[in-house]
Amino acid sequence: MRIKQQPTLFYSAMRIVIPIGCIVLAVLSVVGSHFLHNTVENRLRQHVADIGKREAARIEERLIGLKNIAKTLAKNNLTINGLIDISGRKSYLPAFFRSLSLPASNDVTVSLVDYKGRVIATNQQRKGKETLRVVTEEAVDLNDDGLIISEPVIYSGSPEGAVIVHYRPTAYTKLFGTSSFGDDFFLVNREDKVIFSTNQNLAAEGSYRPKTDNANWIQVHNPLGLGGLSVTVGSSLEKALKPLETVRWILFVGLSLFLMTVVALIIVSALAVSRPLNRFASKIATIENMTDLGQPLDISGPREIAEVAQTFNNMLGKLKETTVSKEFIDNILGSISDGIITIDSSGLIRSFNAGAQQIFGYSEFEVVKKNVSILLPVEERVEHEFYTENSKLKAPRIINQSRDLIGRRKDGSLFPMDLVVTPLKIEGDKGFVGTLRDITERKEIDRLKSEFISTVSHELRTPLTSIKGSLGLVAGGAVGIIPEKAMKMVEVAYKNSDRLIGLVNDILDMEKLVSGKFEFHFEKLDIADLVAESIKINQGYADEYNVEFSSFDVIEDVNVWGDRDRLHQVLANILSNAAKFSPEGEIVKLSVGKIDDMIRISITDRGPGISEAFQERIFERFAQADASDTKQMGGTGLGLNISKSIVEKHGGTIGFETRIGEGTTFYFMIPHMQQDTDKMRRASDKVIGEPKRPLEEKKIEKTKSHLENSEWKISTLPKVLYLEDDPDIVNLVSSLLEDSCDVVVAETLAKARKMIQSERYELAILDIGLPDGSGLDLIDELKLNKNSSTPIVVFSAQEVGSSIAENIEAALVKSKTSNELLTDTVKSLVYFKALPDR
Repeated sequence: MRIKQQPTLFYSAMRIVIPIGCIVLAVLSVVGSHFLHNTVENRLRQHVADIGKREAARIEERLIGLKNIAKTLAKNNLTINGLIDISGRKSYLPAFFRSLSLPASNDVTVSLVDYKGRVIATNQQRKGKETLRVVTEEAVDLNDDGLIISEPVIYSGSPEGAVIVHYRPTAYTKLFGTSSFGDDFFLVNREDKVIFSTNQNLAAEGSYRPKTDNANWIQVHNPLGLGGLSVTVGSSLEKALKPLETVRWILFVGLSLFLMTVVALIIVSALAVSRPLNRFASKIATIENMTDLGQPLDISGPREIAEVAQTFNNMLGKLKETTVSKEFIDNILGSISDGIITIDSSGLIRSFNAGAQQIFGYSEFEVVKKNVSILLPVEERVEHEFYTENSKLKAPRIINQSRDLIGRRKDGSLFPMDLVVTPLKIEGDKGFVGTLRDITERKEIDRLKSEFISTVSHELRTPLTSIKGSLGLVAGGAVGIIPEKAMKMVEVAYKNSDRLIGLVNDILDMEKLVSGKFEFHFEKLDIADLVAESIKINQGYADEYNVEFSSFDVIEDVNVWGDRDRLHQVLANILSNAAKFSPEGEIVKLSVGKIDDMIRISITDRGPGISEAFQERIFERFAQADASDTKQMGGTGLGLNISKSIVEKHGGTIGFETRIGEGTTFYFMIPHMQQDTDKMRRASDKVIGEPKRPLEEKKIEKTKSHLENSEWKISTLPKVLYLEDDPDIVNLVSSLLEDSCDVVVAETLAKARKMIQSERYELAILDIGLPDGSGLDLIDELKLNKNSSTPIVVFSAQEVGSSIAENIEAALVKSKTSNELLTDTVKSLVYFKALPDR
């Protein structure tokens, strides 16, 4: 291709550089002048800001000093005695107040008033029975009438009077004085009114502070720490800018000389470079139509030109290698089933592999150089723009992180996909590589799993609760004496229903941990009390396996920041395992120690130890050791996995030490509260304040004690509204409460609403899942009108969140609540207020 005739380099320099130089000169002059102006203004502004801080500190220090004088006077024994000693205060109080020496004494009135505002004593001549405003708290007020400092006089813990210091406006100059730094300032009260000014041009006394600065003044506002006051310092900008005129002329002349020199150098350089470049261009033209990239460029000339030619030859070699490599990479990308898309910084698609074409239904030709938003539905595009914008900033939570979003195929159908974005440089420009996968099948599996968990929660917990509760009543003799052989079968059924409930609860807990829905209620806990409670709570395991739980070397007065129930769950898992694997008659030891800033809780048994093959997977889900002894160990294999997650949420670690044939020590460590509270608070994804406990234990014990005492009787059974649609659960709860409560059942939400409109109930027990809605919808209605004091217990297969727990008295979960806990909770709520001497 023949090159169009172009002007020479020298002529181009003359035609382009000189006009550009003139423009640059003008621009630099303006920019330089503007820069100097801004520099002076910024320096002046910084100076005024520094002065303002010091002026504010000086005036605030003066006001604090005056306020401290009033406070000292209010706490003086003579003042207090004069306030309360009505008969003797006339003998010494007036003389005492007249003897006061204060700043600007001629313009200050100091008065002592009683609780009704009547003046008792003053340092000025009194005019009749003068009355001032009643003062109950300290205050500093600055207005047109002057500076008023009020300080209450406290006697026996209550304000019985006050000391009021009143400086007249004539004292302002003496109090605040002229600025010691030579700048002008004015003082503004809480109403933005100028009370004192050193320069009336800056701000006139009595006027309101201007909302915008005067163009000729630099002003800085500094609020004081008391009285709602602020100090504004100002300095004249016009005066500060006058010396700049000479500097601007010097700048213009200097830039002119500099640009003239640069233009001359460019012209000389153009003449020196144009000749060898012409020769080099003629040589390069000889390979214009060359198809063999391996043929080198043969050119002779000066050293600089030879070096350029050598660089060009190296470039030809690299280009050939790159062409071969590109074909190889294209073949690899074409064989990957995942979608791989590259986009530039503008969001335009640069490449679209075969996997992406298969997923979206577009060919590469249809999407290249089009915005990547065509692959997203409209509602996802705004989020995508925010996402890519943050990716440019290299936000660590976005780059190289997998995220789920919705994709849009060519036919308009939508599908879920998993996307990972990685930064990339494309031809020197920033871009991104997106690796995506169609996760429709995975989402469907997750949906089915969630539905299954929801079904398990209601459909298993509810019948299991009725089964276990009914068996408990039978075993406890509630239905009469049954034969010994039948009783053994009942005990077997009860024990296995308990194991099945444990499996259901563990599966639900595990699912909540995985999905992030496991709530933690953190509070300050005494670790020694926590261990003692766990030993008491888990005594049933010790009795069942004929072992003893005992604490040794427990440090006292040490607190942790944790969830009481979750930590009890961890201890219960470990203690139950220790009881299962310990020989009969052995002691399981609990100890608590401190290692650096961590608290270590250890549980040691004398069991067979943990085999080496099982040690690596002991904290995995459904992991169970091979129980080859005569005990039937049972368990779900989820307890230790759940415990590990709970401990990690507390910012701690869990582990074990074992010796085959000698025993095992399980331990977990959580941070000591006094040393690392911040670390513990950050450890949980969801930290909730101290939870509302279902009931205080002392209330339950108090109620049980009185109910068991035959001397205390009730006249009529309290009415309890029970909202439940499962007849088996209704029969169970009614049987449990038949001797203590009059249980009235509502199978639907609509029926319950009618009942509470016509009857008042001492307690309401609510299920959540009902045929016509949720029992939680009834909470607000139970708090209105005649039911305003009705306690509420939620007894459901579903667990409630902390926001619901704040509005109810107790939240009990089916399958996790024993017959005893349910009856004790209900009785405590309906009888506690009626107890004598409670």
